[in-house]
Amino acid sequence: MSVKICDFGVCFDGKKKEIFRGISIEYHKDILSVVDLMSYFYLGESSLYRVSLSISSIDEIERFLKIKRKGCVLSDSGLEMLYRDLEGVFSKNGLDLFLKLISSRRTGGCTTAVEALKHPFFAEGRGQDPPFWQRLLLKCKQQLCVS
Repeated sequence: MSVKICDFGVCFDGKKKEIFRGISIEYHKDILSVVDLMSYFYLGESSLYRVSLSISSIDEIERFLKIKRKGCVLSDSGLEMLYRDLEGVFSKNGLDLFLKLISSRRTGGCTTAVEALKHPFFAEGRGQDPPFWQRLLLKCKQQLCVS
């Protein structure tokens, strides 16, 4: 049996501008905690990209999404590096949910927990995820690149 876990623990009031630790908090910050958890559980470790996600502005994220939709690559982007890592461990539904979660309301992305939980990713079983050996091989490659 597969269990998918969500954490909405970084929730802020998105209707007003807030400053937290010197960083402007926009409404997308709470949903990014789900993206962080997806990355952590599927990649098996915390990554530096998680930090770049938490400080990415909506404009930076939308630029990444626009380039992704054109089928291009934004090579110097932390989001692009994270996406490449996740391609080896997420199902197609998982990648689609990742993109929807980082999208803003203006680009039609999920912006609430209720919307996110309706995504097909949460209904699928472990069978749609890449095999364990493929995820393990990716993790080894990542560790070699860091070393």
